[in-house]
Amino acid sequence: MKKLLILALTLTSSCLGYFREDATLLVPSEYPSLQAALNELDEKPISREVTVTIQIADGTYNLGEPVIINHPNASQIQIVGNQTDPSLCKLVFNSSNGIEISDSTSLALIDGIEIEGNGTYGVLVNRSSSLTLGENVVVKNFNHGVFVANSSNADCAGVSVQNASSVGITSSSGSHVKATSAIVSNCGIGISANMNSSVHCDSATISSCTTASHAANGSFAHALSLSLSSNTTDYSPSANSVGNWQSYIRTL
Repeated sequence: MKKLLILALTLTSSCLGYFREDATLLVPSEYPSLQAALNELDEKPISREVTVTIQIADGTYNLGEPVIINHPNASQIQIVGNQTDPSLCKLVFNSSNGIEISDSTSLALIDGIEIEGNGTYGVLVNRSSSLTLGENVVVKNFNHGVFVANSSNADCAGVSVQNASSVGITSSSGSHVKATSAIVSNCGIGISANMNSSVHCDSATISSCTTASHAANGSFAHALSLSLSSNTTDYSPSANSVGNWQSYIRTL
């Protein structure tokens, strides 16, 4: 009886236009796509200490436009796929960006998802926004894998970025990125801090990139204990020296 009462209260709250209890939205059994589940949350406040989880079932989901996340209570929303094997839960973006978070939005978590496509940004965090990507996230084949810009923050610890033609993980324009233990391969630049930004990428693995670790235009990279292999250049500027317009990469 108690469980039935809690379920009734949860359904009633969401139907009335707000969430007062933890809730899980299922894709695709309840909502056909991730964006459809996010649209269900539009204009529905989430009470303090309540978490709404969007659970995506295994499968390949082909998308022709970016997934936009801008809910005012996004810090209480998590998007979860297969946290054991993210390759079984794929979001494939055709000729578009992948996931976009902007305009002072803070998303609690994305984890257990492979994000693949051929657009400019796989994951874009922009304009005073923030995001945590779990260690079971793979971003593949975009121009920029994870791009954090304009006074934003992202925790990308353990994330895997592959085949980004420009940069795997970027912190730009007054932003900060934590990319400890990230795995970056086959990119133009592996991990970059640019335009008065910083990145903390200790213990990252960077391979087969034109430049592995990069800082420019008044930026700083904390890059202790990197695992580097088959890169054309490991550090730009040279490690533990000022260069690239007053920038610095610390490895000691």
